Amino acid sequence: MVLSGTVVASPAIAVSPYPCGAESSGAVGTLESLALPGTIVAGDELRMQVSIGCQGDQQAVLAHMHLTFENDQGITTKVSVDKAGIEAGAANGASTTYTVTILTPEGSLPEGLQRLTYVTPVMEMVPRFPTGAQPPLYSRTIYQPYLSLHRTAGWEVLVGHPTHAAPTPQVPWAFKAGVPAEVRFPAWGKGAVLTYRWLLEDGTPVADRREYIPAAGSVSRIVVTGTWPDGTVHERSSMLARTVEDAGGFNDVTVGQAMPYSDHAVRVVRTAPEQSTRSGWYRLRSDGSFTSTREAAPDSWYPAPTDVGQRFQFIEAGARVRGASAVITVGPAPLPEDRRSGYVHGDTLVNTAAELQPRLQPGYRLTANNPWPAGQAVTYAWLRNGKTVPGAITAAYTLAASDAGATIQAVVRTGSPGYVSNEAKASVVKIPLVNLKSAEPLVSGSARVGVTLRASTPGWTAGTKFSYQWLRNGQTIQGATRSSYAVPAKDRHAVLQVRVTGAQTFYTTVTRKGAEHLINYGILTAPAPGITGTPQAGRTLTAHAGSWTPGTQLRYQWYRNNQPIRGATMATYRIAAADRGQAIKVQVRGTKEGYTGIWTTSAQKRVQR
Repeated sequence: MVLSGTVVASPAIAVSPYPCGAESSGAVGTLESLALPGTIVAGDELRMQVSIGCQGDQQAVLAHMHLTFENDQGITTKVSVDKAGIEAGAANGASTTYTVTILTPEGSLPEGLQRLTYVTPVMEMVPRFPTGAQPPLYSRTIYQPYLSLHRTAGWEVLVGHPTHAAPTPQVPWAFKAGVPAEVRFPAWGKGAVLTYRWLLEDGTPVADRREYIPAAGSVSRIVVTGTWPDGTVHERSSMLARTVEDAGGFNDVTVGQAMPYSDHAVRVVRTAPEQSTRSGWYRLRSDGSFTSTREAAPDSWYPAPTDVGQRFQFIEAGARVRGASAVITVGPAPLPEDRRSGYVHGDTLVNTAAELQPRLQPGYRLTANNPWPAGQAVTYAWLRNGKTVPGAITAAYTLAASDAGATIQAVVRTGSPGYVSNEAKASVVKIPLVNLKSAEPLVSGSARVGVTLRASTPGWTAGTKFSYQWLRNGQTIQGATRSSYAVPAKDRHAVLQVRVTGAQTFYTTVTRKGAEHLINYGILTAPAPGITGTPQAGRTLTAHAGSWTPGTQLRYQWYRNNQPIRGATMATYRIAAADRGQAIKVQVRGTKEGYTGIWTTSAQKRVQR
């Protein structure tokens, strides 16, 4: 971007303060200085330096900037700059310098000298943090902007035309018969070759030159075509103008936008104003005729809310032949500029929406800001997933468990007519699921083969439903999805663990793992064996092993005087002659996969001599 010319120094500024913080803070601010470039080419960026001071117990930053330009013909252009076009610079005490950047696309600012007549800075509060671990002195989740008062300015910038500028030819409210039509031709872009055509109302061509003498009673317009060496072609047509016998000339009337609740009267610009008490605004009937009594004087019409949809026209001296504006229809007022319904909280100090999000749990309170101007009656409604929540009709709303996972939105409605919409909707807030209280699952039972391990879940939210999955060395055990698990032999020396998942409507789903358990050998159930039979030579003794762990394999060994008897490895033993007078006993050995093997010994029986 290239800016030519010199920077215009800021003139004296009215130092009346405007609010730059919360109403309760007493923070006030002043627009201290502003500097514009001397010239700019339409389509380039326009950058200005703005210095703003904010005194009080709050800090504030420039969030938006609204500017009104006016040219020598009284035509105004409004420009708004949002945060993307504002860059904060150096701070000097309570004063901060900002660079405000706006685009001036072709046609946004008319040719010639533009005077900045109104400046509206919009401040946005930010919290101030004391030193140490103290909480912030002030905190908001969604910042509430406060609009300053308008300040009359006096800065000027010369707006030049871009290369392919193609302005519209300007004609008066009427031509005078018998003399050349009076037309104003604003400058086209450099290098344009212009051609002219005059057309009647029905499109019939009547002249192909710049000058034209219209006949009385005719209605005509001029069309200008510009062609540049690079092949660019633009065509512009004037408005239709009627030719009259006596009056005529540039007593054209232009007017501004009409809407209720404006701080300014509807703008009127006249090229040949008449000092007549009948000049002013008139209400139009359905057939286009106007009432005999004017609605308001030229610079004092403030449309009422009930005027929305009605048609009005500015008429000079009470006669359209003396000059009249285009017919305008009063439109509805937009929602209050740069104010919106948002959320604050009443019980926790947080400063950003990200910090607020995890706090949105049952029992937490949201409050809708009222964006409407003071004095307007409002009602509140809260929407859950786009549908009205029954009974939620106050500014505050306390979250319920049923709000978990839903979207919540506040709507603030006004009963005052004349707005483009009677409701302001807050940003939609997504309410997270309720945090499910959980704890590490516990496992009871000895970590051995053959033992049944049981999982329990103390410390979880009441009403939680659980699902289980047992793990072997971190891997899922197929089919092991109950709260208990019987440890098989193949788990010996493995690490077992249970994974529990808790779920409940409106709550988050939580999965927790229990402690790891290294599985040891199982311990066999091994009772002492018994011996039946008569201890006499030639008789048979029988060993009774008792009830061992199911699946245990048993082996037997008979002893004489504590020495193993060769070949005596059956559950029965026939007493030999050599056993007379000797002590006989039996040992039973049990083995099973995954278990520690064990011997059990019976009591001794002495054989008769």
